[in-house]
Amino acid sequence: MRRRNLLQTIVALAAAHAVTAKAQAVMRLIVPTAAGSGADAVARALAHELIVAGRLTVVENIVGAAGVIGTSKLAQSTKDGRVLGLISANHTVNPIVLGKVPFDPINDVTPVVLIGAIALVLVVSPRLKVRTFAEFVEWSRSNKGAGTEGYTPGTVIHLASAVMKDAAGIAATTVPYKSSGQMVTDLLAGQIDFSLLPLPAVVSSVQAGQLVPLAVTTRQRVDALPEVPAWGELGLKAETVDAWMMVAGPGALAPSVVVDRRREFETALQAAELQKTLAMQGVVPMSVGPNELKELMRRDMLRNARLADKLKIQAP
Repeated sequence: MRRRNLLQTIVALAAAHAVTAKAQAVMRLIVPTAAGSGADAVARALAHELIVAGRLTVVENIVGAAGVIGTSKLAQSTKDGRVLGLISANHTVNPIVLGKVPFDPINDVTPVVLIGAIALVLVVSPRLKVRTFAEFVEWSRSNKGAGTEGYTPGTVIHLASAVMKDAAGIAATTVPYKSSGQMVTDLLAGQIDFSLLPLPAVVSSVQAGQLVPLAVTTRQRVDALPEVPAWGELGLKAETVDAWMMVAGPGALAPSVVVDRRREFETALQAAELQKTLAMQGVVPMSVGPNELKELMRRDMLRNARLADKLKIQAP
């Protein structure tokens, strides 16, 4: 009996030591967008679940240059798995539209786990008096490109908007912004007419009737705005531009570290509360396996280069 109790005590102490050691190995999660953004909300929800599981996690917002500054910091971080970050589809648009970035977008990051694709929402000011995408197209054509559109240069918003306008046969007078928050402010004030924005940035304004949603860029409708049609329902002959989001580490991260971190994040992503948060942020699943993430990035970069050349997409 004493021997059994001794063994149980040893096992319990070993488990407690493992949990303590895990907690002491603080993990930083770099978010290359501002606090309050959709990516930030997802990162903080992930960090909460990781902390619950025993991994002390700190979210660090490093903003600027459409995410380039934060991702550069990630690429330069130590390769021990203690510094990871969120990267998005912006990662494969930045080098194409903004020009040279201070890191190799493929080799200087290591994908860990895909979170999903976040919905971008086409929203218009209520003063336009349009309620459907078809009415919006008619309004745009009647204004002959004089309608004003807010956008963030070098991002997936920039790319997706250009694809949408080309497929719909419309034009606009574009106004560059540094952040989604600034665009929402000016939309609400009537300074610009419309914009394509991440769902988290506009959902409260939409629900309050202050902005009118016309479409989401995801392949299916999203729970947060179930009445708003998805990209494929609009009848446009346009490529779907997925605004994906993933957790990544610096380049050449050891496979064993990737596996360990992936396991932690996959467990966190299965938590019911996090699933609810993702749904409300307009994040939908993507059928891309963990070993296909590098290829996803490569394919997107090739496609983005082709679209940027075809549509003459460039930074102002």
